[in-house]
Amino acid sequence: MDKKSKSGFTKMFLIPSLILVILLGIFIIFDLYYIGGSSTILVSAIDESNKNIEYYTDDENIAIVSDIGYERYTDTAFVKIKAVGKGQTTLHVMDHSSGKASELAHFNINVKAFNIILQDNWIGSMDNVWIILIEIVILLLIMLINLLFICIRESGKTIYSYRLMYYIGITIFVGMTLSIWIFSMLMDEYFFEEKLYIIYSDILEVFMRFTLFMFPFNFIFSILLAISNIILLKKEGRHITNALGILLGILLIGLSIASFTSYGFLEKIIDVHSYLGYHISIFVENTINILLTYLDCLMISAIICTLKAEKNVPPLDRDYMIILGCAIRKDGTPTPLLRGRADRALWFAEKQKAATGKDLTFIASGGQGNDEVISESESIRNYLIEKGISSDRIILENRSVSTYENMKYSYDIIKNDIIKKQAPEAKVSFSTTGYHAFRSGHLAEKLGMNISGVGSKTKLYFYVNAWIREFIANLNNERKKHIINILALIIIQLILTSISYFFNIS
Repeated sequence: MDKKSKSGFTKMFLIPSLILVILLGIFIIFDLYYIGGSSTILVSAIDESNKNIEYYTDDENIAIVSDIGYERYTDTAFVKIKAVGKGQTTLHVMDHSSGKASELAHFNINVKAFNIILQDNWIGSMDNVWIILIEIVILLLIMLINLLFICIRESGKTIYSYRLMYYIGITIFVGMTLSIWIFSMLMDEYFFEEKLYIIYSDILEVFMRFTLFMFPFNFIFSILLAISNIILLKKEGRHITNALGILLGILLIGLSIASFTSYGFLEKIIDVHSYLGYHISIFVENTINILLTYLDCLMISAIICTLKAEKNVPPLDRDYMIILGCAIRKDGTPTPLLRGRADRALWFAEKQKAATGKDLTFIASGGQGNDEVISESESIRNYLIEKGISSDRIILENRSVSTYENMKYSYDIIKNDIIKKQAPEAKVSFSTTGYHAFRSGHLAEKLGMNISGVGSKTKLYFYVNAWIREFIANLNNERKKHIINILALIIIQLILTSISYFFNIS
């Protein structure tokens, strides 16, 4: 990593991460003092009108009863306990209705360091934890602002950055999570009475909330995918690649249904009502939600990056224009898809000529398939000549069989041509179909090319399925990163669930 890269990495990650860690540490220290000292114990089967109920602790030097209320549930008393000093005592609930005291219930109280109160070794009933909600919102807001700056910075460097797509996906998740938290706070009439176990459960279920939030989008998107694929199958023939939209829609809806029904399924296998069973069900449900959330965020970010790349117009100072090949007709003429790419290249060449008077050289790129009478590059060249382009402005690249090879072999030709002409470093552009522009630019930049492309339009029913193929190809190109990211999220979820289980938080 060079000095410039290290500096960028420090600004984007290390400094913001350090700030978040320091801020989190301050919050934890503050919370230990602020939250400690108060707890609420729920006593059921207690009628508010019964004035003969007595609540007291064995040792008021350790904890005392500070208040009794009936806020949310009928026949339930909310007994507030205040810590006085460290140690163990017992809360007794006595009934004097019959004239003779009888114990209705008792609870073991253990006051720890920082006046943290445990009820029967359960920490979840501590009061004043609403401040944690505020802190979570602050942390999410800081993360969101930093991510927005990162996205702006990355977008300024290049619009073909896979890293940019990744950051946009994270930004979408953090932004929606922040919105969900703020909405929950505003809608919660008992906001200031929240307990630790409620907040911790909300943290554990953040992916479930995101899934619920995204369900309408997934449902509508899946229907649109199915409709476009049905049209595609009718027009282009029944082939598995023409049904990718339907398959993706089934995956989105399937994961959503699996998330909503996992509890009922597990109920048949384990006792989900037990303490252990509850945590297992939460972990399984959230693992499914992690997969769905990750896929949703990547899809949305891929759509954003694809549209941005498709609408891009390079600076009008290009020296070379690479036209990426695709399948040709049986007679050797370009298909409508390939004509669209060539026409888009011609459009840009005319625009540049009119603005600056500068001509560019076309690189017709594409090899010959087993079922093709000529190479794709020759088909492109013939079409360009028909449109009035001189043959001396067209260079053939006829070896490539993939987008990566299109760019690699074309780049080799351009470098050799520069050496031959003894020209300075060339400014290169490319033309392809809109849905293909982002991945093409990304592959070119991986080869070290400083490049900018234009995207041609195609029919909507074909575009949707083709975009899905590109999306899958993008996932496959970075599959190791995605596997690591998903595993990291699942491990974090496992750690949080384990803390909840072993420390009796929820």
